[in-house]
Amino acid sequence: MEYTEYNGYGDAAGDDVLGDERQRNSEGWIIVGGNFRDIMIYSIRNATLEKQLTGHTDSVTCMTLDGNMLFTGSDDSTIRSWNLTHTYESGIVGRHEDEPIQDLTCLDNGLLISCAYDGKVICWRYRSDVEHDRFEKVNQQLRCLGPVTESGMMLIGTNTFTILTQSITDWVNYRDDDISNVYDDYDEEQKEDGSDYDPLEGRNLDDAFEEAVENMTLEQLNKMNKAIMARDAQ
Repeated sequence: MEYTEYNGYGDAAGDDVLGDERQRNSEGWIIVGGNFRDIMIYSIRNATLEKQLTGHTDSVTCMTLDGNMLFTGSDDSTIRSWNLTHTYESGIVGRHEDEPIQDLTCLDNGLLISCAYDGKVICWRYRSDVEHDRFEKVNQQLRCLGPVTESGMMLIGTNTFTILTQSITDWVNYRDDDISNVYDDYDEEQKEDGSDYDPLEGRNLDDAFEEAVENMTLEQLNKMNKAIMARDAQ
């Protein structure tokens, strides 16, 4: 059994018949996924099933949290995202090529990383549901992974009980352009009129979005909407 704290949330994973479970300590929920395909949300307080989320077509193999966003991997080769604030599926982030997802992890910059048994590690921009980058460990059967962001490294566990390393400095240093451009453009406007504005603190961010959407395409608007949802979920 493994346990780790994450932004007020905890998670635990085990090899029991349920396959995988996650516990949200601050809200008093246990989120469970396994061979029954659905995501089950139980209340710790009264031991009742509060919500059942349907989407995967095969066993749920792994999951990870980023704020109130839940990401799940499955034997159906897909990675799905779920909004836990309103308990609905946000969509399919991506998929591996006919390979069950073995593990998932999130960086704090909007990147989601997955690995599969065929040796492929894929990095996703989950706010826009697109692949960002990938690498492959040839002839290695990958089972789990964990980032060490301070050193820009990824630790990867294999089916032969070895731990591999991979530099992910570019991934750690990545900044989401969809969001950064709004910050930067709005910051320049504030500098021109002499206003004090710190884009990193997020003040007046809603105003920045409102001004930016006027000239956006539908695709860009959809990306922005996902970014707002991810921000509000934190």
